[in-house]
Formats: sequence, structure tokens, C-alpha cells
Amino acid sequence: MNVRKLSVVAGIVVVALATGGWLLQREAGPTGSVYQQARLFEDVLAHVADYYVDSLDERRLYQMAIDGLLDELHDPYSVFLKPDDFRLLSEQTTGNYGGLGIQIDVRDGWITVVAPLPETPAERAGIQTGDQIIALDGRPTEGWKNDQAVKELRGQPGTTAELKVRRVGVDQPLVFKVTRATIHVRSVNIAMMLDERVGYIALSPVSETSAAELTDGINGLLQKGMKSL
Repeated sequence: MNVRKLSVVAGIVVVALATGGWLLQREAGPTGSVYQQARLFEDVLAHVADYYVDSLDERRLYQMAIDGLLDELHDPYSVFLKPDDFRLLSEQTTGNYGGLGIQIDVRDGWITVVAPLPETPAERAGIQTGDQIIALDGRPTEGWKNDQAVKELRGQPGTTAELKVRRVGVDQPLVFKVTRATIHVRSVNIAMMLDERVGYIALSPVSETSAAELTDGINGLLQKGMKSL
């Protein structure tokens, strides 16, 4: 082995020993106070950020640390919700979201209106069942998936969405400018008598207003003579 190769190998060994010594020193240290543990965490984070072979975003490092901490709990109910996940959970549990009030489905590659919800901006604007939304704010929507369409149609109350709609029996596309509002998704949309004694209530989705809506539905059916549900 020539002198140059020997120097390179020696340099690698020195770096490896220095790094290993840093790790050994930190791990062998006393448990110490919470402050010392926090300093240790920051030191490890900085060391990884400075010396890891690939560049890492610091926010990603913190997220990895959070994920690792929760994973070590081995508890499926302990989770960290990112902003989008928290917003979705809030919408599901409260039954409220900012949007136009349209039930949609993707059919033949196009966003198709299943139904406008009653007393919503979409219904008031004249959106109808069967309408195909072919553009949103000037962007073609062909090929959009359901989740993308839902995300794009929703937004902060007070903001405006421009919908270009294709309607059966109408030659030219229709354009609607609709202002988003807070939409409440009712849990009880069907409360009816199947016969003179038996009532039927459809409950979906379950949210924080479900109990009150279910109570109202039951009381209404009791007034109609319901004996069983």
C-alpha cells in the first residue's frame, strides 16, 4: 500500500473513531435532568443534520423523532396528527366543513354531481344532480380522483370557486361562481315510518351532533305512533 492510500485509510479511521467516540461519550453519560436530556436530543439532532451522508430537512428530522417516540409506545391510539389529518378529523367529528355543499362522484373520468345539499351555496347557485364539473377556477378536472376533487372544492368560507359545468340538454357549458360557506353534514337524513308501528332512521355519518339529531328523529316518529325502531 503506498503512502497516499495509507493516508486516506488513516483519515477514514480517525473520522470513524471520532464519531464513535462522540456516540460513546454521549451514551455513557449520566441520565441527568430533563434539561440535560433535551440538550442531548438537540446535540444528536445537530450531529445527524451536519454529518449524515444525505442532506435532511430539519423539520423532517423533528417529525421522524416524533414518529419514533410514539411508535415506541406501542399504542395504536397515540398518534400525532399533521395539519391536514387534524382538519379532516375535525370535519368528521363536528360534521362541519368549508365548501360548496356538493355530493360528488367521479364517473367516466369526470367529477359528477350526485346531489347538491339542501340550503347550501351549490343549491342556491343552481347546481343540479348529474352536472359534470369540467373545470374549477380555470383548471380542467378530467382525470381527477375523488379525494383530489373533494380537497379542491373545499376551502375557507367566504372564498369563491368558479365552476364550469356540462349539463345534459344544454349545448354550451355553464359557468357558476359560488362562494364557499360552512357546511353542516346532517347525521340523520332519513326518519320515516315503515308501517303503522315500525320506524326507520338512517344514521350516517356519526358526529358530535348525531345524538341531538337522533333524538329529534325518534321524537318525531313517536308522534306518528312508532312502537319499535
